[in-house]
Amino acid sequence: MLSFLHSADWQIGKPYARVQDPDKRAKLRQVRIAAIDQIAQCAKEQAAAFLLVAGDLFDSPTPSSSDISAVCQALGRLSCPVLVIPGNHDHGAQAVSGTNVFSRRSASAGPPTSRCS
Repeated sequence: MLSFLHSADWQIGKPYARVQDPDKRAKLRQVRIAAIDQIAQCAKEQAAAFLLVAGDLFDSPTPSSSDISAVCQALGRLSCPVLVIPGNHDHGAQAVSGTNVFSRRSASAGPPTSRCS
């Protein structure tokens, strides 16, 4: 039997424009990245064959380099492959193209770039 873990709507880079305090906004953004490690732990505990992120990995079709790098580093800590399906906040053509901005930027983010392309 094949088991996998499904997740969606990470919306990394969400600006939290309604939160007045800039420190709280920064903390909320950090918590979204930290949640990837919790997902990784769950995937490991469940011996998932892969993780499927079904849409809205980022909050914008043009994520920042720092958000891309943070996601790549966090995904690199997973013990299984990651498959990402673009959502309405993601730019579908970029998400599925081998020459998209995500792939180019992630190439310098460090290991494992193969999970971020």
